[in-house]
Formats: sequence, structure tokens, C-alpha cells
Amino acid sequence: MKVIEIKNGSKIYGENESKVVALNNVNLAIEEGEFIAILGTSGSGKSTLLNMIGGLDKLTKGEVYICGKKCDKLNDEEMSKIRRKDIGFVFQAYNLIPVFTVYENIVTPILLDEGKIDEEYIEDLLKTLGIENKKSSFPSQLSGGQKQRVAIARALANKPKIILADEPTGNLDTKNGAEVMSLLNISIKNHKSTLIMVTHNEEIAKTADRIIKIENGEIQLK
Repeated sequence: MKVIEIKNGSKIYGENESKVVALNNVNLAIEEGEFIAILGTSGSGKSTLLNMIGGLDKLTKGEVYICGKKCDKLNDEEMSKIRRKDIGFVFQAYNLIPVFTVYENIVTPILLDEGKIDEEYIEDLLKTLGIENKKSSFPSQLSGGQKQRVAIARALANKPKIILADEPTGNLDTKNGAEVMSLLNISIKNHKSTLIMVTHNEEIAKTADRIIKIENGEIQLK
């Protein structure tokens, strides 16, 4: 089953002399359960592509399907519902709420969606990620690696079909980065999610099921 499909997708910013083609006629299909690495240099269009996949921005031309739903014409409220239900985000900068505890940060997406917290599932996530003893801690009391583990737990809290990760190891040293990637892989396999990750790190990209290289807004075909 295809969880993501982009057909003839282009994203253009500005007009005339200031026109920038961030994505150019992209066609992409991602299957359920795949781990996809999007690899490219700075400014290649990889983060723009991730934003389109996650519904954080809209294509100028083309179509986007998320879990079979045509999303390019949805309004903000309709798109927000799909993001909350079907997509979890892991950011390079963690984006944790500083006045919330670890536990509160993790369950916030569930509460925003007016859902019921599956306490057993959350406990399992905390144990898998090695942060079960940090539930009552605040982000300022955590290391970078621990913050990213909390961010992963938050992304998985709503049991989404898709996890989008934008340079999730970018702020971590090599050891912590390798640990976070290992835990992210274990988590998505345990919970049967699709992982789509933007990176510039070729070694990390090699651990994916499939690498998508993008340059100048175009997917590079082998």
C-alpha cells in the first residue's frame, strides 16, 4: 500500500527575477513500512520535499496523496487533522515545550487530537527509548540525546502511519547520533510506521531501505 504519492509536483517561490524552483516535476511513491532517506546538499530541495510530504506547505503544481487521501486542495484545518492523525514529526532542534515535563511533551499530540492516552503503549515507548526514568524531568534537565529520544516518543505517541524526520541526528555527536538512529529504527519496526528522513549524512542514509537523491529540486534517477 502506498502511504505517500506525489505526482508531477513542483514548488516555485517568487516571480520573474526572484523566482526560485525548489521542486521541479517530482514524482514519488513510498510504500507502507519503508525507511526512506532523502539525501541532498544544502539548498537541494530535500527539506521542501519533506514539507510537502507532511502537508506543512503546498505544491505550486501537482498532486499529493497521504494514506490514499488527495491533500493538495485541502484547507488548513483539514490538513491539520491528517497531520495529527497520520503523521509524526521529529525535528533537528527537538522542538520540546520547555515548561512541560517529558511525559507531558510526549502526550501533547494525543491531547490536541482529543484522543485517549494508551498508558501501556506510552510506557513501552519510554522503555524502548531508555527514558522511562525521565518522565517527570523538564527538557532543560536532559542531554541532547535524551531530548531527541523524547522527540521520537512524541512523534510515535499517536501511533501514526508515517514518521517524518528532518536531520534528526544533526545536533548530536557521532555516538548519540548512532544510538538515536538505532532506537528510531527499533521504534518504527515495533510500531509498523513508515520513516521518511532528510539527511546529508551518507553513512546514515545507507541504513535506509531506499535512498532518494535530490539536486536542484529534481529527484536523481539511477
